[in-house]
Amino acid sequence: DIVEAMTAALLDWETIDAEQVKAIMEGRKPSPPAGWVDKGGNNDRADDGKGGDAPQPVTPITDPAGQH
Repeated sequence: DIVEAMTAALLDWETIDAEQVKAIMEGRKPSPPAGWVDKGGNNDRADDGKGGDAPQPVTPITDPAGQH
């Protein structure tokens, strides 16, 4: 079923491109997105050396909101 194939692709890769949609619509299994590296089922994108999902520090808001 096309809807189930699209759902599975989105769950695996979070996004699908036009070529993947075309493959699904033609009844074929879509290939992974460009640059995709399967790290043992972890489904992470290729490492860009930027540290990935490390939380970014949050700067607290100390001033009151301005009036318009």
